[in-house]
Amino acid sequence: MKLGPWSFGRHNRELPVSEPSQMQSDHHFTWARASYRLAQQTNDTERLQFMDLFERAEEQRQISSDTALALYERGRDIALRLREQWWVLLFDHCRLQTLPGSKRESAERIDLAVRTVLEARKGIYARCPQRVCVHEDLIAAYMSLDPHGYKPLINESLSYMEGQVTPTVECYYCLRRMQSDFALETASIEQAQAAALRQLAEIQNRYADPSRNHYLVSAYARLCAVAFKQEDWKSLYGWETAGEDAAMAVPGQRRARATLTARCALAARRLGSE
Repeated sequence: MKLGPWSFGRHNRELPVSEPSQMQSDHHFTWARASYRLAQQTNDTERLQFMDLFERAEEQRQISSDTALALYERGRDIALRLREQWWVLLFDHCRLQTLPGSKRESAERIDLAVRTVLEARKGIYARCPQRVCVHEDLIAAYMSLDPHGYKPLINESLSYMEGQVTPTVECYYCLRRMQSDFALETASIEQAQAAALRQLAEIQNRYADPSRNHYLVSAYARLCAVAFKQEDWKSLYGWETAGEDAAMAVPGQRRARATLTARCALAARRLGSE
């Protein structure tokens, strides 16, 4: 799942003060923002320090992955020293999503992801939303290196996620995205198309959800990949255009918009040549 830029300060007045261990929410970061409010109100400078490092790392993700990783690691070290295990897991999740995806680094990602998933299955994280997110990170690491070779392990992680989420939580749509990606890599094009269309249909029903456009961009991107493989330029153009419209409503989607625009131009050229 992609976090995107966000600020504790913009949201903290809306949330009750509560201990993270007492909270469970459909929104991934309710517990973190409540934790921030508690640290503010008690003037807990050590905890505010690692939370500030987290926000700074989030701001750097689209600018410099190396800088973001260094900030995440500094924050994680402080959280670990303070025994803030949920925060440690969140830092590890963000590190996994920020690590480069080259073949050499994929092995490092898998090692970190396996260790993080094993940690996340401990009882202390039973109510922590990020316990599911790190399974997505593990699947992504496997797929970046060898989706066919790791197929049994990917299926195991997908099954775990399926048993942990419902349509009311964000990870449900991350699961659908991963299933679509996995089908695109390892199954028939028809299966991949069916998975992507199911993903889109479910997201389109989230009328009042502020994350709806974010997940729509993801769904349209998968349908574009299917159409490209099928050399269905008319469908590619249609999905890309819809994806661009959704991306315009989502902050921090510059890279996605650029990719969609390039594919749309390609589809238009192919249609013009027919």
